[in-house]
Amino acid sequence: VLTTIAAKALKDNLHIETVIIPSTVTTIEAEAFSGCANLKTIVFKSKTRSEIITLSVSSMSGSIKTESGVISIGDRAFYGCENLSDVKIGASVAGIDNYAFYGCNINYLEIPSSVKYIKSDAFADCVNLESIIFPHSSVILSSRSFYGCNNIKRIFYKGSVTQWGKLLQANTAMREWSKYDVYYYSSEQTDEIGKYWHYDDGGIAQIW
Repeated sequence: VLTTIAAKALKDNLHIETVIIPSTVTTIEAEAFSGCANLKTIVFKSKTRSEIITLSVSSMSGSIKTESGVISIGDRAFYGCENLSDVKIGASVAGIDNYAFYGCNINYLEIPSSVKYIKSDAFADCVNLESIIFPHSSVILSSRSFYGCNNIKRIFYKGSVTQWGKLLQANTAMREWSKYDVYYYSSEQTDEIGKYWHYDDGGIAQIW
């Protein structure tokens, strides 16, 4: 049974485009996929369900470890993955470390409520990032977590207007987020057009 993908196992392999990680794998060691410039998708299969639940990625140069169902995305895990445009972070991810997705081509990002911290430069220089779904739960950010992401336009927040205000006050690293267009989650359409959002049938955030 495969439980570990060893360090540098597929480093600099230019032929790989897609990798499916079986549910038995608990550790992907440092640089396992580093330099796989043509790798566009890695999918992690659930331990309890057959569908894919966590990530679509490119190359990596760090480590991802699962422990009791908790996944931590390690330092430089997907550093400089220029072809990475779609990231689906699973509900078991607890932390995103330094430079984890630095320089990736992400346009749309959803941060699950399981995430407790996003460290320095985790998403720095993701210059195409425009939309973030941000959880109602508390997330500790660094002032550089999204450094250089100069094209962020929309924040889809899962809490209320009041909760968002308190979040900005409590987290100094998010003060500049007040300049973004913020939408608040509502499963049903309201009379206030253009202020709330919901998930469409494909699970993508849409403004009411």
